[in-house]
Amino acid sequence: IFDPSNANIGNNTITYTYIDTNGCSNSATDNITVNLPPLVSFSITNQTQFCSNETPFQLVGGSPAGGTYSGPGVNNNIFNPSNANIGNNTITYTYTDTNGCSNSTTENIIVFSLPPTTLALTNFQACSNETPFQLVGGLPSGGTYSGPGVNNNIFYPANANIGNTTITYTYIDTNGCSNSAT
Repeated sequence: IFDPSNANIGNNTITYTYIDTNGCSNSATDNITVNLPPLVSFSITNQTQFCSNETPFQLVGGSPAGGTYSGPGVNNNIFNPSNANIGNNTITYTYTDTNGCSNSTTENIIVFSLPPTTLALTNFQACSNETPFQLVGGLPSGGTYSGPGVNNNIFYPANANIGNTTITYTYIDTNGCSNSAT
């Protein structure tokens, strides 16, 4: 059994010796070349934390160039946060050199889930001549309301559309992830 990890880097002379039943022996030699695996590095140069609804992007930062990326949410070297795991995702960069030797290294990308956001407005009807009123009913609290007739979370019926008006409640959590309800 030849174990490349215990051999010398470069040429290793291997000898095969045979002894027949008369005690006569002969041998033959050949060389096995052992190459070092390539030095591989991978560093995500921009951000390493994403919300699950962010735009997919091309992975870069693997060296030497020309390797492949793999892991949760990775397809054809593109990372898609919506296809990755919520939490930690180990991304592997693998490079194979011209000798056929491979090496790999990893980086972690964290994906945050979107905050659960709901909207249950307390006023479902308003006349266009009514006094403006504070919008409430969005959860978790601390988000913002938007839509026709809305300014600084206050609904101005005179400025809204006649008929149905869609109000959107948007909440941004401490991770910077945003979700909306209408």
